[in-house]
Amino acid sequence: AAGEWGRINAIFALGEMDSQAAEAVPTLIRCLEDDSHRIVRTALDALGTIGGDAVSAVPRMSRFLTETRPEWEEVTTGRRRWIARDQVRGNVAEAISRLGSQAIAAEDALIEALDDECGYVALYATDALQHLGSPRGQRAVMDLVMAQRWDCSLYETRPW
Repeated sequence: AAGEWGRINAIFALGEMDSQAAEAVPTLIRCLEDDSHRIVRTALDALGTIGGDAVSAVPRMSRFLTETRPEWEEVTTGRRRWIARDQVRGNVAEAISRLGSQAIAAEDALIEALDDECGYVALYATDALQHLGSPRGQRAVMDLVMAQRWDCSLYETRPW
């Protein structure tokens, strides 16, 4: 709908303003409750870019890493077969990564996201945990790396 795309463009523009859009943070946080995954994803990106008071949205953002909505099960890309939920979760991890150590409240959810069925969500979660910088998060990332390592002399290609 034209209304949705107009809102997406407005939210995107706020994100492009970085910290100069700090006054819009409460409105952007309300956008996280929208039914449209496109609105939610764009608001997540904007909050991650604006920073500052956006850290107050971290608990809400974190819940997106585990919750789902039936309307977010639609396949949104053909090649990767991502569904909207995967894209929302990826946007969450990227936004939290940009917020850095201020977003430590997301640590548990990010560690859980390392097991997400979408490999990109897990990849973005590792990046976010690296940016949080806590010893526990760093350990979780290293545990994942160690669990997925392989000796390439045993197989021509990775077996998993």
